[in-house]
Amino acid sequence: MNARNLLLTLGAALTLVFATNGCRSSKSVSATGQSTTDTAISRDASVEQRYKSLVTSCYREWSTLSVPVKIELSKPKRFSISGRAYMERNKSVLISLRFLGMEVGTIYVDNDSLFITEKIHKYYVAEGVKSLLGGYPLTVADLQSLLIGQPFMAGKGPFTEADRKNLYICDAPVSSTWTITPPPPADGIDYTFSFSMSNDRLERLTVTTDDYLPATVVYSDGSPTPAGSVNSVMNIAATAAKTPIAVSLKWNFRNAEWNSPDLRQWKRPKGYTRLKQKDIINMLSSFQP
Repeated sequence: MNARNLLLTLGAALTLVFATNGCRSSKSVSATGQSTTDTAISRDASVEQRYKSLVTSCYREWSTLSVPVKIELSKPKRFSISGRAYMERNKSVLISLRFLGMEVGTIYVDNDSLFITEKIHKYYVAEGVKSLLGGYPLTVADLQSLLIGQPFMAGKGPFTEADRKNLYICDAPVSSTWTITPPPPADGIDYTFSFSMSNDRLERLTVTTDDYLPATVVYSDGSPTPAGSVNSVMNIAATAAKTPIAVSLKWNFRNAEWNSPDLRQWKRPKGYTRLKQKDIINMLSSFQP
């Protein structure tokens, strides 16, 4: 497989994991370097106590984030690449992908559009977010929370105390977890967040649908940051275009910059050849065993 197909497949995998499961299914803080700590809570605490602690103590508002990331694709092909992500809270996510110090591609999404660019051969993919998600109310703020490992109410942002009456919360002592299931955001889709009973960190997001196999995001390596508790590793497993997709994102929050006014901005590509969504689906389908 050539570099163009690898890069575009990687971007498509990250995109279609969310889109496929989405459309039919998925206080001021201090400057860079200072961080919050996890809130200690008794292992015997009730789920009500845990939820209140979660929404009042574990997470903080933030404005921007710049953080190194390594992306590893293990299915349908093995491939890894490093880069840096730039996030403006509630507005945009830009991931710059680099090889041997040179930027070879970007993935950019805001509340209106998604762009994937491959800079060596000058190819790009452009899709409208609404049509891509097919009515599923996923926002950029939700995507940002998903990426850094914080729970959210689809289309409404982080959980609040007022959300409690709309949530199904239970404990699962056998697995040492407790779970939050929000109301279905669309017909035929449910999603559940699972948390550790030992420290209340998010461990897993499971998305179940009527038409697709379940998709899972498994989180690990929790880190305290100015945004509260986040997870440095996320492993995504899903199916897109009838092809198993497995992607791992590893964030280096120790070298992250939070709430900086100087954040890299994305520029629309010029002189590039556009690939359609069907081209990406065909590309993924060609990797079926």
